[in-house]
Amino acid sequence: MEALVFMLPAFIAALIIAGIHCYLGLHIVSRGIIFIDLALAQIAALGYAFALILGYHIGDWQSNVLALAFAMAGSLLFTYAQPLERRMPLEAVIGIGYVVAAALAVLVLSFSSSGTEDFEHLAMGNILVVSWKTIIKTTIIYALVGAFHWIFRKKFVEATFSRNENRSKLWDFLFYFSLGIAVSSSVAIAGVMLVFSYLIIPSVFALMLFNSIKGRLICGWIAGFLASTLGLLASFKFDFPTASTITVSLGLLFIASIFIGAKMGRFGKNDMRRQAVKSGDQINAFKEGTIT
Repeated sequence: MEALVFMLPAFIAALIIAGIHCYLGLHIVSRGIIFIDLALAQIAALGYAFALILGYHIGDWQSNVLALAFAMAGSLLFTYAQPLERRMPLEAVIGIGYVVAAALAVLVLSFSSSGTEDFEHLAMGNILVVSWKTIIKTTIIYALVGAFHWIFRKKFVEATFSRNENRSKLWDFLFYFSLGIAVSSSVAIAGVMLVFSYLIIPSVFALMLFNSIKGRLICGWIAGFLASTLGLLASFKFDFPTASTITVSLGLLFIASIFIGAKMGRFGKNDMRRQAVKSGDQINAFKEGTIT
């Protein structure tokens, strides 16, 4: 019983992180910019690194502001780097952003007496020690991001699925920035690696098995919740690192989805054509606010 009480805050935190990140992850995978979340998470972590050497702690409002400011700068960079797609994949720019931010974090934290431990905390997080105050604050932030996306869903869907190179950069920036807001809050709790896992793996799992947006969201949420539960229980029972254990649990579910999808005939040409047609209908329904 004591173990369940101890793990309850971590379990709730994992559920709310999985909830918002699955939705954002569906946008990311559809845009084909898989590592944008990893890059923004690392850029936000760089903001936390500067906060640490300035004497603040992760969770202080000053640290949160710095992380958010860095995430905003990264959002601007990736928005205005999109025209480079004519000459190179945007993933190349995203990769450069990630590796430079990671290297800068190492350099910045080298000025801290506990630099190695601080870097490990930013990379891996420590979801087991999350407080109820942090959970409430993070839930409010996620709710605001979710409400913003719902209110302007038509614009975000058009920005994600439009292939028009002359489309407005505003909604691309707002997507990246809202993603940065969610990610900067998540990194403080779960670390860069687990945040990336929550954004991508449940979304890909859902895309393997479902055509409809509603089906993908529900499937992604269930996958995230199940992997979180299995990972936390295994971590507690066998004294494994929590973030790594949840990530491996997500990876195992992804492997299972490949076999399930193949068994269902999800990867045949006819199914892919049906998926393309139905996905177009689902996008229009989502824009009108009727998710089916």
